[in-house]
Amino acid sequence: MPKPRAIMAVAAFAAVAIAVAALHPMTAVYWAAFTETPSWDSKLAWTRCIDAIESYPGIAAPPCRAIQMCSNEATLSQSQKLKLVRMAKEAGCEPL
Repeated sequence: MPKPRAIMAVAAFAAVAIAVAALHPMTAVYWAAFTETPSWDSKLAWTRCIDAIESYPGIAAPPCRAIQMCSNEATLSQSQKLKLVRMAKEAGCEPL
């Protein structure tokens, strides 16, 4: 049977580890990068492309630079590519 002192030591260690992880600066970076929708200006903007294409025309097209970025960086199906071309044309962007 484990000793109460050992159980308390493990519990205290776990509490300190959780507190350190929660306060670590990289935790904030992870939280910001993976829990919020990135802006079209961020390095993770390509993750928004498919949602933007699938939501169009119900939701307005993203800026032209974002449409161009989606064309270059996102992995799109043929139908998504065609919809992106239509989206760019209707938004008044340069042809893809």
